[in-house]
Amino acid sequence: MLNEAPADHRASAQGILTVFTSIGQLLGAAAVGAIVASHGGDTVGYGVAFQLVKPTTVASLPVRLIAAWPNGIMYSPSGTSSST
Repeated sequence: MLNEAPADHRASAQGILTVFTSIGQLLGAAAVGAIVASHGGDTVGYGVAFQLVKPTTVASLPVRLIAAWPNGIMYSPSGTSSST
């Protein structure tokens, strides 16, 4: 993603990416915690929270898979790429 930004804007792009990722993690954890607490704070609450999170996860999976293979190239975690 940072390669999409011009070289003179990459530090700012990395900073914005980090801030929004952190905000998402914070809000997600707070939302799950609130759902668990509102359902008694026991394992039932965690079950309800994960049932509510599941549709978002399932809906985002195709987007993630499509983004992983731009132009027929699959990116590996090590940063190298291989053609499919």
